[in-house]
Amino acid sequence: MNQFGLVHASSAAAVPADAVVKLGLMHGGGGMDSHVACTIDGVNAESRGNPGGVIFGSVVRGGTTYWARAWNDRIFHDFWYLPGPIVGQLDPNAFPLPGGYYYGWYSGPEQSISGRAGESSAWIDGLARVQERLKVPVTRIYDAATNKAVMDFQRAQGFSLVDGLVGAKTWPLLFAAGGGDSGEENELAISEDRLKEIIFECLAVYVGPGLSDIKDVRQQLTGARNDHEGYPGFLQGGNRTVYDLMAAVGEKSGVPGCSDTAKGRAG
Repeated sequence: MNQFGLVHASSAAAVPADAVVKLGLMHGGGGMDSHVACTIDGVNAESRGNPGGVIFGSVVRGGTTYWARAWNDRIFHDFWYLPGPIVGQLDPNAFPLPGGYYYGWYSGPEQSISGRAGESSAWIDGLARVQERLKVPVTRIYDAATNKAVMDFQRAQGFSLVDGLVGAKTWPLLFAAGGGDSGEENELAISEDRLKEIIFECLAVYVGPGLSDIKDVRQQLTGARNDHEGYPGFLQGGNRTVYDLMAAVGEKSGVPGCSDTAKGRAG
């Protein structure tokens, strides 16, 4: 099982019929030869190189209709699923993040969900609920006001560790009896537009930039993970960022207009 609760299956036949979400992946080296399809309750969505982008159901481009393949199409060879079925009562106040994750600062580790690193909107909806519950501005970003309000709440609850982070211990106290929705049974009703959003968010996990979040991409390009660290570059590249290194190679190769931005820079 991965951090999103998806379970790996040895084959398409091993995916349970009552699985809530079924995913099929083709690992083909990138570009047009890499695909992922997702089926939720019989509705197909697929990310593919031709005609490009994500297809929900079907799309018409250039007079041609393209249909999204199902998760178990014969081109797929790697299969994942979200176990089902969905039964009984849904708890509207259940902690919305995976185990070990929490709402906290952007500068924290990957498990720190801040609203600034391209996280799932469903996760950020939870952060907005925290802010609304604590009566601070609903910015959907973990900020100083949120941190202070959570710390005040934790002190009032007698926490031995007051850190202002909202994890699996703080959340249920925030939304205890009278602190949230009614908890009555909810029907699993959803609009087509919202279903599209959920599917696209699910697919984005697999077709996002290098399977990375914003902090990963920043670190890979500049050598710094957080915005306050500047652009230190990489030692093996002469303390150049990836962009600087490309410019230096261009200058050395005689490409017009390229210049080594690291020349004269202190080591």
